[in-house]
Amino acid sequence: MNKSILITGANGLIGAEMYKYFEAKYGSTYTLHRIDKSVNLDLCDYDAVCHWMLKWKPEYIIHLASLSDVQESNILPAMYFRNNLSNTLNLLEAVRLYNPTARVIIFNTDEVFKYEDGEYIKEDSPVNPRNPYAGSKLCQKAMAMSYKNTYGLDIVVTHTTNNYGPHQSKVTHIGGGKKLIPALFEAAVNGTPFRMDDEGKARRTWISVWDTSSAIDAILFNGKQDCYNIAGDEVLSVKDIYDIVCEVTGKKIETYGTNRINQDFWYGLDCTRLKNELGWKPEHNVKETMKELWENKSW
Repeated sequence: MNKSILITGANGLIGAEMYKYFEAKYGSTYTLHRIDKSVNLDLCDYDAVCHWMLKWKPEYIIHLASLSDVQESNILPAMYFRNNLSNTLNLLEAVRLYNPTARVIIFNTDEVFKYEDGEYIKEDSPVNPRNPYAGSKLCQKAMAMSYKNTYGLDIVVTHTTNNYGPHQSKVTHIGGGKKLIPALFEAAVNGTPFRMDDEGKARRTWISVWDTSSAIDAILFNGKQDCYNIAGDEVLSVKDIYDIVCEVTGKKIETYGTNRINQDFWYGLDCTRLKNELGWKPEHNVKETMKELWENKSW
């Protein structure tokens, strides 16, 4: 085993900043590897994954790579299940065969859980995925736990909720749709109306990609449990985010109303385990971060 860290999905919103975080903090002591389309390595290519696992044999692996848009998964469910299950299965098999002592983080979503309005979900709460994306992520978790229990692999699953950070506007999906914050910034720049689903009532716990990175850091090197929740302390609705963007841009964004299919009006994670056991806490504020993104034109 080599003194190295492998990050999959390192060109996504979370992965790109997490790669920078680990490179800056551990680049002098660990070699950083990545598997993503930006370096022409495909996790759905089993032979390629096995080749690089055998070659690199990283001590630590952070598996972020997944298709991750709910609305797109509603349109193309088979693509989501094929991609998200195949890439995770290939990674787990390569670890089992060629690098069985590696510590592996399987990065997952809070959307796998069964939510009641206002309830903060714990790591062992009941599951009930409400869309194909969430279903594919639950399958990833099940595969990870089966490999841990059957083969004794060192695997930890994490769940997180809405992440925000720089360059999220680069993430587009079927029909050219964008995530909430960059869509609002672009509406402010272009003077175009913004689609406000269900009057903006949906509420979430929000977390910056930098706080997610520091949480994964703590879990990767010190986590003792099978599963950890990762979330920020701020609970904001879509309307709240809209108001913040209008404030930091100084622009009044026109809106029009729609109703979203299978809208989940509440996501909230209980991070007591992560905070109490590992001493982690979020350090970035949504409004301050969005002001920085706007001023630097880095949304």
